[in-house]
Amino acid sequence: MKVLEIDYDKYIYPDGISTPEAFGAYLLAHSGRFIEMRYFSGDNCVAPYYIEGETGSKFINPAMVSVFRECEVTVLSRGEYDRRLADLEKNRCVHCAKYKMNGCECGDNIRDNLCLDGKCWHFAADVDGAEYFFEKTIDNRLLLMV
Repeated sequence: MKVLEIDYDKYIYPDGISTPEAFGAYLLAHSGRFIEMRYFSGDNCVAPYYIEGETGSKFINPAMVSVFRECEVTVLSRGEYDRRLADLEKNRCVHCAKYKMNGCECGDNIRDNLCLDGKCWHFAADVDGAEYFFEKTIDNRLLLMV
């Protein structure tokens, strides 16, 4: 699904708008007042994967939007998201140095750390006795830390 990214939040296009160019014109036409926009909640999931129905609304000031871009996200039902996450935990987390007999040390935070594409913000692999950690940067890139 194509959405708008404004200040790292993912917004659903307003009704009748389907391109970045049309959204830019929409912002200009509404520059004198706040506009209500629906966004995907980042709670309990990791971008670019979101849970269907977990949205919120924000009023934004069009005059304050200096940069926006179109991006692609995948929206799944809660059941499908949970199934995929459980499969990943069984196959990915077991290879992490932080994985213990009773599961991942991330615990309840696994939904905030493990992306459905297999990237985990706290994954640590034991390679030749050294631990390598991947940390998330502000723009959701992985940074290798030794």
